[in-house]
Amino acid sequence: VESYLAELKTAGLIVDFTHHPPNSQPDSDGRDFSIKKMCGEVLLERSVGITISLRSWRQAKRLHPETSQLCFPIGTKKETIVRRLLALFEQ
Repeated sequence: VESYLAELKTAGLIVDFTHHPPNSQPDSDGRDFSIKKMCGEVLLERSVGITISLRSWRQAKRLHPETSQLCFPIGTKKETIVRRLLALFEQ
């Protein structure tokens, strides 16, 4: 996911992103990444938790309902991951 976000940044589709370190406060709050994107003239930031496990995804949604949680099981296509990351800004 981090490499896909780097590609989105290089392509100008997002402004920046932060990968929060394991066991940091943002990570404990269910935020693996924070992503910044210009929407019109407004800079928006969205945070998201990401997992490959449906069980972990369900648990994270229950523990952190205020933060978007995405599940990308092994084999999820790049296009799907990118589409769902960019869709965070359509909410």
